[in-house]
Amino acid sequence: MASISDILKREELQNPRIYLHKVGIFWKAYQYSAYQVVQRQVNIKPKKKFIKTVSCEIVSLGFPDITLERVFKKQEIEIVNEKLIVIPCGELDKKAYIEWFDNIPQVGRLVDSWLAEPNELRIRTINKEENVLRRIKEFPVEEVTPEACVNFITSIYKELIG
Repeated sequence: MASISDILKREELQNPRIYLHKVGIFWKAYQYSAYQVVQRQVNIKPKKKFIKTVSCEIVSLGFPDITLERVFKKQEIEIVNEKLIVIPCGELDKKAYIEWFDNIPQVGRLVDSWLAEPNELRIRTINKEENVLRRIKEFPVEEVTPEACVNFITSIYKELIG
């Protein structure tokens, strides 16, 4: 399977295509591709996780290989190789995508993910203040140590002041 960095680079191009990656017996879609799949199949639930290796939140979804032709028409599936297929789709509505992305709750939150700096590989650009506000709202203050709180405040201060 391609690395998450490679997947994000492909997704950043925002081509009118859905990229599906084979993982075991499942096909997985990430970011924009996941959004496009949900637009076709609302019963597939996406998940959002913070991935430390790329310092950003990633949305993904998956479905079993045996259901591929129930989700997509056989004639629209373009097989690139055994681990990657491409499906043409319509242009991306960026505003709707951002709203959808923001409304997916993050799972598997890790305390040190709150200390991570934004990365140029982020699929969605947000301004500094919006990022800080989001991080403060989502910080699990009641679940972390006082030291983690101090580190979090320090990281917020550094981000705001530069």
